Amino acid sequence: MKKRRLLIGTAAVFAAVAVCLWLLWRAGDLLPRWAVLQDRESAQFTLHGGVLTLRGFADWSPGETVRVQDALIGDIDGDGADELVLLCWRIGSYGAHRPFWVKANDRAWGQHIFIYDLEPDGPRPIWMSSSLGFAVASWSLVRGRYLALRSPGGEESLWGWLGWGLEKLDRLPCRDGEAELVAVGDLLCHNAILDQGRREGGFDFLFAHVLPLLESADLAVLNQESVLVSDPGRISAAPPFGAPLALGQAVADAGFDAVTLANNHALDQGVAGLTDTQTFYESVGVTVLGTEPGYTVIEKNSVCLALLNYSYGTNGRPLPEGGAVRLLDDEARIREELRSARTGADAVVVFVHWGTEYAAAPEDGQRRWAQLFADEGADLVIGTHPHVLQGVERLTGVSGHETLVFWSLGNFVSNQQSAETNLGGLARVRFFKDDNGCHIEAYALEGLVTHQERGLTTVYPLAEYTDTLAERHSLGLTRDDLENLYDKRIHG
Repeated sequence: MKKRRLLIGTAAVFAAVAVCLWLLWRAGDLLPRWAVLQDRESAQFTLHGGVLTLRGFADWSPGETVRVQDALIGDIDGDGADELVLLCWRIGSYGAHRPFWVKANDRAWGQHIFIYDLEPDGPRPIWMSSSLGFAVASWSLVRGRYLALRSPGGEESLWGWLGWGLEKLDRLPCRDGEAELVAVGDLLCHNAILDQGRREGGFDFLFAHVLPLLESADLAVLNQESVLVSDPGRISAAPPFGAPLALGQAVADAGFDAVTLANNHALDQGVAGLTDTQTFYESVGVTVLGTEPGYTVIEKNSVCLALLNYSYGTNGRPLPEGGAVRLLDDEARIREELRSARTGADAVVVFVHWGTEYAAAPEDGQRRWAQLFADEGADLVIGTHPHVLQGVERLTGVSGHETLVFWSLGNFVSNQQSAETNLGGLARVRFFKDDNGCHIEAYALEGLVTHQERGLTTVYPLAEYTDTLAERHSLGLTRDDLENLYDKRIHG
């Protein structure tokens, strides 16, 4: 009898515990430990213990079984009016409406984001996410309309409203007072590239896989190391270089806004090549740098950038009367041009063709010129010519002004035959302008891979270059080889 009473008592205890656990689960009190329910008060609401009370609408709630982890007010959809945004938990991955292929909702607690328009008669739902599928421990509002979501491990992702709801963003869009510049290295039209362009009737294939990197920028620049020629009889895939106008059309179609022409191959086709290149690019709205005295100003999002372009030389080819190619020759003249640019724009960017081919690190001559640029107030220096990646460094000028230097971006497109010359870089630099002036807010050097495969050439972001692609590269590269080389060149 005692044993029976003990069994009944034990069963009752387990039942009571089970009921308590069920009630706790039902109430949302068994959420993950990292899901801390915030307490907040604002002019629009109070939040305490997972319960949100909206001022003026005391009877309103986001749902009977919804526990609110955090709440924000912001113009999420960019319509000029604030929305109520909730990071919350509820039972089930879906609400009243679920995808047709989902037969029944699940019974697990899931994390969601709900967004409501704040209307005179109460909140109106405009976006109710299904279960997020990833953990959000905390969040914050960026610029009043973008969400920065942070995982329990501290990883952060940016989300913004793109027409129909929230989507993950690679980076924040630029606004007035911000401008993002991207630049890539040498464009060399070697034989395999020329042959492929003839087969395909154009050169769009070169840039197909990097278009998103270019489209996200306000200003995209490349080094046009193979000048364009209008006479087919002058096309040449080896020095002296001469590329068909169709290559220039592909450059324009890819979204490049400017090309630099001050480089050692600028006079490969004489003045005619320079003229053909300049005339064509002007006809398609692409700015040509490095052929005119002084600097060029391009304005993006209310930020005025002064762009200058110089080369160490032209492979011994004499300059025509009037110059035509801007050289690193007269320090006094270059200092004066930099000072003039400093007063005529918000920021000064110098594109410079310098250094020693295939050198892994900048030489003394590069450092001397870079220090001169820094002393005269340049904000950004972007180097080309070595055909291989070199690192990034900040220099300080005599006045204390900081200059960001990308020593060499390496090749953008070529058929040179080494791992080093097939790994290039894309410089991404964001300028920010406010009442205190203009400065570089963020920068990155993103790896690029020139993929060569049995007569085919194209460019991939290193981040998207798979082991499968690497195995097919004609040089027999591996992704690990490229990653290690990138880390060595960038991080030392």
